[in-house]
Amino acid sequence: MPPQYKMPSEISFRRHTLSAFTLFSKTQRGDHYRFCPST
Repeated sequence: MPPQYKMPSEISFRRHTLSAFTLFSKTQRGDHYRFCPST
């Protein structure tokens, strides 16, 4: 895969994983728990 497509793909993948992880955390721990990105 060309480098041009690698970057946006990785970003969208991380974004999808992040939102999925946030949703999972909210479901597991409840609304009182808010996921804070380490960035």
